[in-house]
Amino acid sequence: AGDSGFMNWRDCCNWHPGMTDELHTRPEITAALARGVSRLLADYGLAPLLEVPLANGRRADAMALSSGGQIWIVETKSCTDDYIV
Repeated sequence: AGDSGFMNWRDCCNWHPGMTDELHTRPEITAALARGVSRLLADYGLAPLLEVPLANGRRADAMALSSGGQIWIVETKSCTDDYIV
């Protein structure tokens, strides 16, 4: 953790330079990412929800609710194809 209190993402997920998407299927990577995001949100004391439909017809990959009523929305990307609109 640096001065911000947040862990570097590579440390957080045990990433190393030799890791590639070829070792897993896309659904496995996406599911692992969703589990990791859910655990992180829960570690912050939030109640995570996945694949939440929004009023505008879009979908939040992850949403979390705090005990104080805050709503957090997390957009996740599991590979470079996710950045193509």
